[in-house]
Amino acid sequence: MALKRLMLEKDLREATASLEELKTIDFKTREAELEQAIEEAETDEQRSTVEKAVDEFEAEQKENANKIAHLEERISEIEKQINELDEAPKAEERAEDTKTEEKHERKVVYSMNRRALDMAPVETRERIMHDEEVRTFCNEVRELAKRDAGITNGDVTIPVVLLDLIKQNIYNYSKLVNRVRVRSIKGEGRQVIGGTVPEAVWTECCAKLNGLEWGFNRVTLDCYKVAGYIPVCNGVLTDSDYDLVAEVIEAIGESIGFALDKAILYGTGTKMPLGIVTRLAQTTQPVDYDPKAPAWADLHTSNIKSIASAIGQAFFSALLGAVAETANPYARGELFFAMNTKTYYKLMGKAIAVNGDGAFVAQINGRMPVIGGNVDVLEFIPDDNIVCGFGDLYVLGERQGITLSQSEHAMFIEDNTVFKGKARYDGKPAIAKAFAVIGIDGATPTTTMTFASDVANA
Repeated sequence: MALKRLMLEKDLREATASLEELKTIDFKTREAELEQAIEEAETDEQRSTVEKAVDEFEAEQKENANKIAHLEERISEIEKQINELDEAPKAEERAEDTKTEEKHERKVVYSMNRRALDMAPVETRERIMHDEEVRTFCNEVRELAKRDAGITNGDVTIPVVLLDLIKQNIYNYSKLVNRVRVRSIKGEGRQVIGGTVPEAVWTECCAKLNGLEWGFNRVTLDCYKVAGYIPVCNGVLTDSDYDLVAEVIEAIGESIGFALDKAILYGTGTKMPLGIVTRLAQTTQPVDYDPKAPAWADLHTSNIKSIASAIGQAFFSALLGAVAETANPYARGELFFAMNTKTYYKLMGKAIAVNGDGAFVAQINGRMPVIGGNVDVLEFIPDDNIVCGFGDLYVLGERQGITLSQSEHAMFIEDNTVFKGKARYDGKPAIAKAFAVIGIDGATPTTTMTFASDVANA
């Protein structure tokens, strides 16, 4: 198929560009610099700093090698698929492609921009579009658009084969879902947390043993819905199945993913998850705080920091001091850092240095220098604000029940069919101390955020 070949060529160009970018990273110069630093290290503190830098360098180098190997394998696979298409094209497929291109020339370009299906493997796309459940789903959606006004109980359940794809799309749009601890739950969910390990008692060899106190805490999750409706032009509903599914999935993924990220960081806890920053800003224990949850602590001073304007070593030293407040006995994963593009560029400016070749470099590349940890760019975060922490200590409860439904022809005269998308989540920090919000260049961290108004239920 011509469309399939276009998609493969697009994947090939992107993979090749990513591979070239990875191969341009200068590890030799950094290795030489570390070798020199090892020779110059004299004190224990200097040796400890160099040892940490070496560990980070080796981890980054290994990760880079793994990414290169994966991309090379992916490129080889794509080229093989392209060759197979060129060598053994089917006359029937060519005729169908020609017909489709003539009828949907504009829609082909449109569909090529759909992230959800484009990012899935070719085999997955073919399986989805030939799946009987998906075809039934598409037909049901079209039938909904043709019925008279006043129809009730018109929910169309998304086929199981699409549930994973919609979830994948949400994960692509929601950057923080990949960082936090996601648990599928039904009914009221509880995340159990073991108490801190007690210290055993030294005594005489034959003396009596001392009792050690150790117990469990919990985080209770409820159920809240993130949802909305979107109008879809009826012309789209009469086009190909690919266009229909791509249109619906794209819109659902964007809206739910955006709302999820915002709630994980700034959620009020009322009819939505409790956000990381919101919890840190609490100055008194909430009246509805679970008595069996970990002991509540006032963190609005210790874990909400502002650091003065600086660059280079001075800046990252101050940032490291602020991040150190997230240290806790439960942390096992890796730190993540979230900020907007403007703040990210500021960090790059503060990390600029000259390498051995005399070129300016800013060793960020999606990871925080010195400290380590992934950097996620989210535009709704205020300027000069950085939210960070151990994401696996934020619990996000995910429930089933993603559905599409027909409207009561609210936009009938506009020739649109209105669909709704919904998903149900709840979440909160399991260990609040594992997170921090930092204002750089003297900025005071923002602790509140405006969410889309629930006008329909006002």
